[in-house]
Amino acid sequence: MRGGIGVQRNMVRIVTLVERSGLYLAMFLAFLMALHVSAEIIARRFFHYPIPGTIEIVSYFYMVAVSFLPLGYAQAANEHVSADAFVSVIPRRLRPYTDWLGKALSVIVCLVLLWATTEMAIQQTRLGEAVQSSYFDIPVWWTRWLVPLGLLSMVLVMLAQMFIPKAMPSRHEPQPDL
Repeated sequence: MRGGIGVQRNMVRIVTLVERSGLYLAMFLAFLMALHVSAEIIARRFFHYPIPGTIEIVSYFYMVAVSFLPLGYAQAANEHVSADAFVSVIPRRLRPYTDWLGKALSVIVCLVLLWATTEMAIQQTRLGEAVQSSYFDIPVWWTRWLVPLGLLSMVLVMLAQMFIPKAMPSRHEPQPDL
């Protein structure tokens, strides 16, 4: 019995490490994006020379990373969009089951998206996808991998919430019953 608790504890540690790593990396990249855009504005305003590739780098790298890497953390913090109006009319004793069913459906949808985005990432990696900026090409094939990484983090968190809910730390205050 004790071994099962140790395995659960290790699984929670791994899932927490994955989802927090995505969050912290996204936060760091958001900071770098702010510096990059600020430097672009200063260079354009005072030196009349924009930093080449800024729009492409912000669009294809920073924004993708900031949007998808913290998906696991958002799930762990219960900060995704939810159907609270629907849940409030369900009897309290049925809510854990509807929550589990909702997570199961979300896992299925996320796994389909994970599969599709991984296929796209593989394809674009083989092609060496790049976008053309004013002065040079910027390789963006590797940014395609950020979407499946974020989705994988979210799936891991949802599976942990479904199968070891008591072991997963809760970061969300429960909503009052209406």
